[in-house]
Amino acid sequence: MELAQYGYRELAVKGLAAHHRHMRLWLRLPNTFEELGQWKKPGKHHPYTPAYWQPENLINPHGFVAVHRIKTLYGCSELLELIKDEEKRKRANAKMHFVVQRW
Repeated sequence: MELAQYGYRELAVKGLAAHHRHMRLWLRLPNTFEELGQWKKPGKHHPYTPAYWQPENLINPHGFVAVHRIKTLYGCSELLELIKDEEKRKRANAKMHFVVQRW
């Protein structure tokens, strides 16, 4: 999306097929909520705070290193900018507290 916005439409189109493949593979991952439980509480720190990025906070309780945090936050931030309704944007931003902490 951004590549096209900045004038790299052809490159964006080429990357779209890889993105679709990535999403198809991602959707095949098993649902682990039954095994690991659903996160019902937000993390200790919001992603926009420095504490969130400290080394001790980069590994979740299940031992996964949060390697996709930056990509997720960047994508969420870009999408938040598209939300016109201020209250809806605030609610979406608050939910980021749950999404990225999970990893």
